[in-house]
Amino acid sequence: MKIATRKFLAGLCAALLVGSVAMADTPNNLDRIIKDMRVMSKVLESATGEGSRKTRIHVTGEYLARQGIVLRIKFSGSRHGDFDFDSDFSLQYAPEVSVSIAPVPPGTPPLLESPEVDPEDIQDLVDQAMEEAEYSVDFASAVSSDNDHRSARNALREQRRQLAKESRELAEKTREVRREARKLSEEKRAEYLKKHNQELDTLRRENRQKAEALRAASRQQRKQSIERRNQYANAQIAAVMESFCEYVRVPRSLPKNEFVTLQIRNAVISERGKQDRYFVLTHKQMSACSNGGLTGAELAKQALSYAL
Repeated sequence: MKIATRKFLAGLCAALLVGSVAMADTPNNLDRIIKDMRVMSKVLESATGEGSRKTRIHVTGEYLARQGIVLRIKFSGSRHGDFDFDSDFSLQYAPEVSVSIAPVPPGTPPLLESPEVDPEDIQDLVDQAMEEAEYSVDFASAVSSDNDHRSARNALREQRRQLAKESRELAEKTREVRREARKLSEEKRAEYLKKHNQELDTLRRENRQKAEALRAASRQQRKQSIERRNQYANAQIAAVMESFCEYVRVPRSLPKNEFVTLQIRNAVISERGKQDRYFVLTHKQMSACSNGGLTGAELAKQALSYAL
């Protein structure tokens, strides 16, 4: 009984200790901080969206004891694609695919295999090139919706359709050569295959070149989409920083050793995924900014900044 009582009292003391520490960490003017944070959020929303529908934002805030205020900023209304990247298309990394020409084993009759170019290797390359093209079209569609990119996506789709058509024709030609060769005697078959395998080799090389060209075009499309999207994101971030300097005032309720952090949702994208951009602002930086000592661009440059 005494042991149980001691355990109960020990637990109660621990709970009281945790509660007292939590109370010690809570600033006395918490209500005032929360009020200032809400004002900052509304002012930043209004100022950034003023005069331009392209820069509409939604701001939510959170206060973290001993750290400061975090303003989470989400963009909307962009003609360059949804800034929040709300899309059914999942960003995945398209891996490099090595292409090798497999040697033909000695003594293999050239009925199904070409001595110059392995048709299975070519088909694998074609399949992966078409998959990568489809990936790039979806990627570009999720990232950007402007007319220039729409034209590039359509061109990539057409290139993919053409490659698929030629690959089917090559496969049918290969099957036709196979069927005809089986009808011939061994002597005539060798001569027939020698002639037609050379033709098939030429077609396979052309098929491979077009597949490689399609892959290169796909990667270039993704690269341009990413660059254009991130350029637009940077312009939007610049608008936020300028609005912050011009209209948002340093909250007096916030302790001097704490910060205001701007978290820009999905500000950076790459083929490997998307990241938020963070700007950690000190009292000194915010004061200089609101007093005209720093521009929004200078504030962004001086602030502790990282992507995560």
